[in-house]
Amino acid sequence: AAERQSKAKTRAPPPARTAAPVRDVEVLVRHAVQEDHPANEEALLTVKSNATMKSVKEALVAHLGKPELLRSCRLVQPVGENGAFSSFKDNEKLNGRRALLVLGIPSLRPAGEEPAEDVPAEKSLQASLEPRSKPEVKVAVPEPPKLSISQALALQRDLLQGFSDPEFQQKRKDQCSKIVQDVSMSHTIVVVSQLWQRQSEPRKFSAERQKLFLTVQKVVLPRYGFEGSPKGVFDMLQQFDRTGSCKLLQGAVLNHLLFAEDPAEAIPATAQ
Repeated sequence: AAERQSKAKTRAPPPARTAAPVRDVEVLVRHAVQEDHPANEEALLTVKSNATMKSVKEALVAHLGKPELLRSCRLVQPVGENGAFSSFKDNEKLNGRRALLVLGIPSLRPAGEEPAEDVPAEKSLQASLEPRSKPEVKVAVPEPPKLSISQALALQRDLLQGFSDPEFQQKRKDQCSKIVQDVSMSHTIVVVSQLWQRQSEPRKFSAERQKLFLTVQKVVLPRYGFEGSPKGVFDMLQQFDRTGSCKLLQGAVLNHLLFAEDPAEAIPATAQ
């Protein structure tokens, strides 16, 4: 018995498991929807075995020579049997995957190597007249982020900084003054008519102004996880309401930056 105890005490512990070494691996990327792209178009990338999905996307756009596609690029996987896809999160690991599907990339050929389209005019016209039925692609879009009060205030400060930019302010002023330009060379009744037309088309003016605002918003919003689009602006405003941070926003400053010298109410007394 003593001999068995002695052997048990001297038995070596099992060797500790060591993490797998990081190495270069090849990942094949194909279009998730083949109908919109040339057959068998694909890209072979070399990345680290512990790479994240964001690293794979960065490697893909670098391989294509099109860094501007990073925002629209989405690595996805099929969900169910109805043709829907689910997006991988940027921080998700590759985890041994060697083939991935992508959405938001027009071509998987490097810049300058895309095939030139040479379609006869008659065939092109016929194809445009024929109805095409494509399977509906459903992408599971992640929910917008939830901001803390400090994050919401930081986002607001970044927006104020962007709206304060002299170039943005000049574009805004040019847009506002467009309706009343060349007043000195126009007859009063013509000016009044122009102003009346401006007021009769508020939707058009509002749409143009929102496009200008979006030039700043689409740069700032993605830093905080929102889309750089009208939907992203809507989601941001919902977060402001949820946190109550809208009450802390410098409303007077923002209104001055966005709406000062608005010609909407700049109708001269002669127009009455």
